[in-house]
Amino acid sequence: MIDRLLDSGLLGEDMVLVDLGAGDGYLSRAVAPKVDTVIAVDISGAMISELRKKAAREGLKNIQTVVSDGCDVPLGDGSVDIVCANMFLHHIEEPVTAVREMSRILRPGGKVFLADLTEHGNRELMEAMHDLWPGFSRKEIIRWFEKSGFRIEQFDTLARKSSGRKSGTKKDAGVFIMVAEKQ
Repeated sequence: MIDRLLDSGLLGEDMVLVDLGAGDGYLSRAVAPKVDTVIAVDISGAMISELRKKAAREGLKNIQTVVSDGCDVPLGDGSVDIVCANMFLHHIEEPVTAVREMSRILRPGGKVFLADLTEHGNRELMEAMHDLWPGFSRKEIIRWFEKSGFRIEQFDTLARKSSGRKSGTKKDAGVFIMVAEKQ
């Protein structure tokens, strides 16, 4: 996902980027040299602490951190240029609320780079990864974003990941990448 984001042409050195569900900051740390400010948001204070340690070891000084579930981020309306959410929505109790929050914090013309799971029926995967949602259909994701004031620019579905059985079944978890612009 990082390579897709870095190669997308979406990043600029004057931008403020929010990384929702930042975890230990692997995406935040990768994009920090390409933007002015990264605001890494994660619900886990322990993950934020780990992100801070890793960023300090790498000499990255432009990453700010926020402990939040991503549905009520303490940032001003229209205050950021791009929101990245990598494998975030399927962990959120109310993904529609998170999409509305992305819209609230983005400036008009701002972009969302979203990577998440396609709809699947793999309960074992959900339990192992502590997922709340079994991925999402293209139709519902697009509907949520359009209702929240976005125009979809790109929606790519990557190959499904097989778990040893016949691939391409509903049980296999695939990944989609979407880019949307706030109108």
